[in-house]
Amino acid sequence: MGHRQKKAVLLFSGLILLTQGLSAFDISDPYGVDGKVSSLNSHTSITKEPIIKKGMTLSELANFALHNNPQTRAAWITALSKAQNVGVANAAYMPSLSAVGSLDGAKQNSKTSDLYTNTKSGGVSLSYVVYDFGAREANLKNAKKIVDAANASQNAQIQSLFLSVTESYFALFGAKASLEAYVEAEKTARESYEAALAKYKAGTATPSDKLQAMTAYSQAVLNRQKAEGSLKNSYAELANTLGLDPNTELEIAAPSTNIKEFEDFKNIEEMILEAKKMRPDLAAAAAQIEAAKASVEAAKSDAKPTISLNGSTGYSDTSLGGQTKNSSGMLSINIPIFSGFSTTYKVRAAQMETRLKELEYEKLEKQVALQTYKAYNNLKTQTMAVKSSKDLLASADEALKAASGRYKAGVGSILDLLTAQSAYASARQQNIDAVYNWYIMRATLLQSMGRLVFSEIEKIDNGN
Repeated sequence: MGHRQKKAVLLFSGLILLTQGLSAFDISDPYGVDGKVSSLNSHTSITKEPIIKKGMTLSELANFALHNNPQTRAAWITALSKAQNVGVANAAYMPSLSAVGSLDGAKQNSKTSDLYTNTKSGGVSLSYVVYDFGAREANLKNAKKIVDAANASQNAQIQSLFLSVTESYFALFGAKASLEAYVEAEKTARESYEAALAKYKAGTATPSDKLQAMTAYSQAVLNRQKAEGSLKNSYAELANTLGLDPNTELEIAAPSTNIKEFEDFKNIEEMILEAKKMRPDLAAAAAQIEAAKASVEAAKSDAKPTISLNGSTGYSDTSLGGQTKNSSGMLSINIPIFSGFSTTYKVRAAQMETRLKELEYEKLEKQVALQTYKAYNNLKTQTMAVKSSKDLLASADEALKAASGRYKAGVGSILDLLTAQSAYASARQQNIDAVYNWYIMRATLLQSMGRLVFSEIEKIDNGN
C-alpha cells in the first residue's frame, strides 16, 4: 500500500473514531437536567433506607410508601422524562458536527486493457445556528415550564399518598378499636345471658328473658366476627397503600389520641387564600399556562429568519494519482416568505391551547376553594362530634351500670339491661369513629390546602 493510500485509510479510520468518540461523550446527563427534578428523598426527613419493621409509626409508614408505592415512583419518573426535553432544547444552542467517509472502486473495460480506479475520501462538516430570533429560547422555556409542572404534579401525588396512608392508618386503628369494643360487648352479652339463664333455672325469670338474652348474645358474636373481618381488610388496605401485597404482616405503633382544639386553624377566608398559593396541582396548572405561552412564541418564530454558520473540510485520494483537499465556510440567512399560512394556524392553535390551560386553571382554582371550605367544615363538625361522643359514652356507661345493678337486684327487666348494653356498645363505637375520623379530617384539610407535607405527618406522630 502506497503512502497516499495509507493516508486515506488513516483519515477514514480517524473519522470513524471521531464519530464513536462523540457518541461516547454522552456522559449520561451533560446538561444536568436530572437535577431539575425533585427526588423522593427531598420530601422526607428520614435518611435511613425505608424497611418494614415492627412498631412502625405513621411517619415511617409514610416514608416507606413514598419510596415503595408505584404511583409516587411513576410521578418521579414522569418528571425525569419531561426533564430530558430540557436537554433537547439546550442541544439546539450547540453546533452539530458530522463526519463522512467512503471507499469506492470502479472498473472500466476496453479492447486493449482494463482500468481500475480506487477512490478514498473523508470529510467533516459543521453547522451552527447563530441566531433564530427567539425560537430556541421559546422552546427551552416551554421545556422548563413543563418540568416545573411535572415537579408540582409529583408533589401533589405525594401529598395525596400521605393522605391515603393517614386514612388507612387511622382506619386500621379504628377497626382495631371497634373489634375491642365488640369483644367487650360480646363478653357483657354473654354474662347477661348466663345471668338470665341462671334466673330462668331458679324460676325467677321467664323463658322470654332467656331467649332475649340469647338473641343479644348471638348478635354480639356476629358483630365481633364482622369486626374481625373488617380489621383484616384494614390491614390489607394499608399494605396496598404501602405498595405491598395485601397479605403482608404489619405491626404498627398505636397513634396518639391527643386531639387539639379546632381554634388552632385560621379563618376560612385566609385558608382558601393559602390553599390557592400552596396547592401543588394549582402550581402545575400555572406552569402549564406558561409553557403554552412559550409554545405560542415558538410557533411565531417559524415565520422569522434564521442565521446559520456552515463549514466543512474533506480529503480525497484516487489510485490514479489524484489527491485533493477541500474546505469551505458559509454564513447564510434563511428568510421564510410564504408557507401556505401554516405558521398562522400553528400560532392560532397554540393561542387556543393557552386559553384552554387558563380555563383549566380557573376551574381547578374553584375546586380548590370548594375542597378547602368543605374540609374546614367537616373538621369543625368532627371536632364537635368528638366532644358529643365523649358525653354520650359517659352517659351510656352510667345507664348500663344502673340497668345492670337493677337487673341483678331483681327489680329491673332483661329488656332494660339489653337496651342499655346496646346503647353503650353504640356509644363506644361512635366515640372510636369520631376520634380517628378527626385525624383523617384534619389531614384532609391540610391536603386541601397543599400543606400535608412530611413534617405534618411527624406532628401527628408526636401528638401535635
